[in-house]
Amino acid sequence: MRTTRPVYRSASEAVLLLGLLLGAATAHAERKNPLEGQTAIRHKVEMRKMRFEIAPQLMMSINQDFKHFVGGGLVLQFHVADWLGIGVQFAGGGSVNSGITGKLIGDGEVTDPKNGGALGVQQVGVQPSRQQFLDHLASIQALFSAYAAVTPFAGKMALFGALFLKYDLYGMMGVGGLYLANSFDQGKNGGASHARECSDKATATDPNSCDPVNSGLKFGGMFGVGLHLYFNNWVGLNLELRDMLASSNPGGLDVNGDRKVTGDDESIQNNFFFSLGLTLMLPPTAKISP
Repeated sequence: MRTTRPVYRSASEAVLLLGLLLGAATAHAERKNPLEGQTAIRHKVEMRKMRFEIAPQLMMSINQDFKHFVGGGLVLQFHVADWLGIGVQFAGGGSVNSGITGKLIGDGEVTDPKNGGALGVQQVGVQPSRQQFLDHLASIQALFSAYAAVTPFAGKMALFGALFLKYDLYGMMGVGGLYLANSFDQGKNGGASHARECSDKATATDPNSCDPVNSGLKFGGMFGVGLHLYFNNWVGLNLELRDMLASSNPGGLDVNGDRKVTGDDESIQNNFFFSLGLTLMLPPTAKISP
């Protein structure tokens, strides 16, 4: 004879099953990921964190019109974190003529057939003489900057499949300045009285004999990128490219055509510098992450 299961028993089983399902869901929701809050990389060698960097450098300009800077400098940087550093940089040196300057002045005395004289001795038209041209050129004697450095990329690389080096790429942004000089001698060019004529726009004078007004400190911004190649945990190679933005008149002559040489002839200039240095990280032992 066929029997029928009581309804109340089926209802109780349904309630029990529902309770089990709810309990399992609650337990699953409360279960924590064992990797939650853990670092992405364990036992990572933190090459920069809380370390002081000293980097003597050789530096040269790469885009100057008339006078290239060549010299040496020093970078001092403290890395607050593995990705953030605060640094200062200074470099000093001298200048060499660029290719265009060499062509303009020539290897020897350049003559002008119309006037029968040497350009280095006799002025032709509105053009400066050879000596006036050279005396007005600005040369970079020193540069300096204070900046923040951000390191978004770091890792290891292999050279020829045998030499493995740690590396990092970083960007720099801050403020800086250039110290410029020229060979203009006010005493040989009319002295103070002629200087007043040069600054008075109502007085006609020869701008080629006026003070170039392009020496002294020129302040501006600094932007750059760099690369570290570490031979071990505290010695490495350092390459940098910096752009020093500053208002100047590299040629030192009348640019805007008003027949005067003043600050109005200046414009914002990009001054690019390439440097090669040796990086020393202190203390010599790098930190190891947990």
